[in-house]
Amino acid sequence: KVDTQKTPDQIESPNEPVQPRLKDADSAASGSQLDPKLMEKISIHTANGSKVKNPLMLAELLNLTGNPKQAEYFYDLAITDSNNVEEINKNDKAWALYQKAHCQLTYDPKKSIETLQKLSDEYSSCPWAEAAKTKLQLQKWYRDEDLKNVMQQCKEELGQYKKNNKKTVEIITTYENKSLN
Repeated sequence: KVDTQKTPDQIESPNEPVQPRLKDADSAASGSQLDPKLMEKISIHTANGSKVKNPLMLAELLNLTGNPKQAEYFYDLAITDSNNVEEINKNDKAWALYQKAHCQLTYDPKKSIETLQKLSDEYSSCPWAEAAKTKLQLQKWYRDEDLKNVMQQCKEELGQYKKNNKKTVEIITTYENKSLN
């Protein structure tokens, strides 16, 4: 089970730290969703500016349970908020950026590339910078390959259109010639 100090049900004030809680211990590993009531409480507490004791842990949990947009918010919080109850080190911030890029990849690949570039530029001495550079190159390669595939498909369809158009012109010409005779 996830270690918690207080569950969101026990929180009386929105200024107290929020701790995630799974329905069971295997939920994170199996990729199942968090309890909807918990997700609602997380949203309410974050909207109220609540402090999160460990935003990186919460981001990881949200990411593992298939909530990339919510996870991205907490990765950002872990990276930028100096008011975190528990401060995270430079390598953890690099990891958070790497995971943030992974989350963004599911809904905004361009943003993901920007985040990976930021990681490789600003945290170049961290181990995750090399992984980010590799992933960045792969992302660019995939995008180039997609573009090449789309261009090839357009060329093929244009060729088919020209071929069909030529046949249509021949049919119309033949029909007109027969009509005139």
